[in-house]
Amino acid sequence: MNIQNLMKQAKKMQKDLAENQKKLESQQFVGKSSLVEVRMSGNKQLQDVKITNEFGLDNDDLEMLEDAILLAINNTINDIDKETEKVMGNMPNMPGLF
Repeated sequence: MNIQNLMKQAKKMQKDLAENQKKLESQQFVGKSSLVEVRMSGNKQLQDVKITNEFGLDNDDLEMLEDAILLAINNTINDIDKETEKVMGNMPNMPGLF
């Protein structure tokens, strides 16, 4: 196999990976437990938190708690992403390679 074919295959694989990543990021994922339901995008950003009101909180307090949880988790994910970028530098992102 010659180098030109290898480069062509690498470019196709890079394009396919980018398309798959974009599709994944546009999807929504829902996780549920007995008391909590969360919705996240494929890029791991928390979109919504719903807590069942078995605790007897009034609606304003429940909404404030849900918003605080959403903000705390997204801030943590952003911190992880920044640290990962700092540590990994310019290394290509190859999901599933390792």
